Amino acid sequence: MDVHVQEYIVKHIVVSLTGRVDAFSVPDLQVQLDAYLKDGSKHFILDLTLVQFLDSAGMAVMVTLLKRIKQIKGTMSLVMPKEEATRRILRLTHFDQIFNVADSIEAAMSSL
Repeated sequence: MDVHVQEYIVKHIVVSLTGRVDAFSVPDLQVQLDAYLKDGSKHFILDLTLVQFLDSAGMAVMVTLLKRIKQIKGTMSLVMPKEEATRRILRLTHFDQIFNVADSIEAAMSSL
């Protein structure tokens, strides 16, 4: 009998954001995401649960990350915000159709 075993360990980066994700805050976020990508990370979950405001700069960071992750055959999910106004923005811009979305970090991890 031959036995062949392979073990895969997949590292997920969970980035939990709070408050406002806007033109003033996204440069710091971009630096952090770039550092993880440079280190070879390719599986991301953006936890937007506590995000109260999201502008076009914040959405641009998410789209840029998604494009970069697709190039390296990674995965990305969004955890939907609790704030209804922020959820509405994601629905109106069809981000809820472009990205994998989940209602919790655990659900996002199981879907990747």
